[in-house]
Amino acid sequence: MPASIYNHLIHPVGIQSSIQTSLQMLRDAIVGGVEAVKATISRWSCDRCWCVVLLLEEVAATELRKLEQMIPGFYGCLGS
Repeated sequence: MPASIYNHLIHPVGIQSSIQTSLQMLRDAIVGGVEAVKATISRWSCDRCWCVVLLLEEVAATELRKLEQMIPGFYGCLGS
């Protein structure tokens, strides 16, 4: 895991709270469909995208699998 992503996960509460908020935004977007997901993640940095996706996998892996099915090549949308 890249250090910047790891740091987002273990650093101060403000960052963790922000990631939690972003996670909820992504979960809401999944319900809204492909365009909602793309619009949501397009506003985030690459690091934030990866942090949120890693957290989604931890707390709701089935939602991540649904997202992978909804958007072929989903991980490419997260940037590098």
